[in-house]
Amino acid sequence: MIRRYLKIFIITLGLGVSLANCNSLSNSNPLVNTIVEGSEKTILIPKKNDAGVWGYVDATQNWVIEPKYKDAWMFSKGMGVVQVSEDKCGLINTKGEWIIEPNYQSILTFVDAKGQTYFNVEKDNVNTLFDAQGKEIFSSPETVFSSEVLFDEGLYMRTGENGLFGFINSTGKWAISPTYLYGSDFSDGVASVSLDEKTRVIIDHKGDVITRFANDIDYVGVFRNGLAPARKKEKYGYINKKGETVIEFKYLDAKEFNGGIAFAIDNDADLWQCIDTQGNVVFEITSSFIVPMGQGYIQAHKEDKVGIINAKGEVVVPLIYDLILNIEQEHYVKVKLGTEYYYIDLTTGTKY
Repeated sequence: MIRRYLKIFIITLGLGVSLANCNSLSNSNPLVNTIVEGSEKTILIPKKNDAGVWGYVDATQNWVIEPKYKDAWMFSKGMGVVQVSEDKCGLINTKGEWIIEPNYQSILTFVDAKGQTYFNVEKDNVNTLFDAQGKEIFSSPETVFSSEVLFDEGLYMRTGENGLFGFINSTGKWAISPTYLYGSDFSDGVASVSLDEKTRVIIDHKGDVITRFANDIDYVGVFRNGLAPARKKEKYGYINKKGETVIEFKYLDAKEFNGGIAFAIDNDADLWQCIDTQGNVVFEITSSFIVPMGQGYIQAHKEDKVGIINAKGEVVVPLIYDLILNIEQEHYVKVKLGTEYYYIDLTTGTKY
């Protein structure tokens, strides 16, 4: 069965997914002329004071925006998401001024592969995606989870009113009608989809079928580096866009390739192998499960604790944390240890 891998992109304050109406951004265009000029590359890091209140510091840990928020997330292109109460959050600029008033249950900011900014906001249990000018792109039960796939190659997979999968463009229009039972996002110029419970195919950007798989292949993942994980007779391997087996079906589980490497389990359910595109083992790591994070970092889990390794298998963040959220601004992560949250700079190990 082809399944969509949804990475939990957490700059979020709790994701509700119910359909309703939300159009206040598109009416007022609040993002115009409120971002501080020249602040797009400004790095401000969320930090809690001794009273447990969040503000923002610079790289030398000097306060730039004084602590006054219930929670806060990294700035992106001169904008930062903050929470003022349990179900109220908004967006501020680098002066601490409101770009979007704190009237939303959650706000997620995204920058796609072309550098375009988008916002997923939740209000009254509806999630709506807007562009940087405040124009509504779509509103649906789905929340955008990852900038890594948001309009990657110009398309984004979502569910239609009929409950089937299709692909929209950046204006919210259907580029490929929702006719698929399951599907993956586009990558390497193709997407793998299921026409029904038995028929798996690869399509191009027009929706034309370019490869049809044998019925004994019951799952095909995302193509990266020319390969996709696939499952046949309860074993995973890797195939190319022609449907040919490149790495044999011998794994208990297998992840997509990213940056020329992928992770797969062979015989030991806790021993993950990092492999290259020929199936050669680069290194091994014992972990209950592996979550690629992008930017060359990988989450590793062991005995209910989590840490981060790099593409060489080196430990970047010790496996001692209770929770590690997604990477922000390329190399910062929010972590939880016990009851405390704070940020870590993955390049220096500095804690904020």
